[in-house]
Amino acid sequence: MKPHLGDQVHYVERDRRTDQPLPCRLAFISEVPRFLNREPLDGCPNGTDGEWIASLVVVGRTGFAFAGDADYLTPHGSNAPWAEDAATSWHVAADCEEAS
Repeated sequence: MKPHLGDQVHYVERDRRTDQPLPCRLAFISEVPRFLNREPLDGCPNGTDGEWIASLVVVGRTGFAFAGDADYLTPHGSNAPWAEDAATSWHVAADCEEAS
């Protein structure tokens, strides 16, 4: 899924104590970098092999937060195995199991 500025997505953060994903939060894409910045695709165009990163504005109960370079994860896991352990990720809101 190619991200575009302003797209509504769901943001997921991993609990630092249990390493389990926390509930989804509403977010909007605020930046789509031109290049990936992590190994093994560092320097490749964003979207290479289905790996997308985006910066997000995350909506919370007490305000907004910013998440830079969050990995895109499909509803059935990542296209890229190294992204499964990402501290922050995002997915399309329409594909979310929590939204139903």
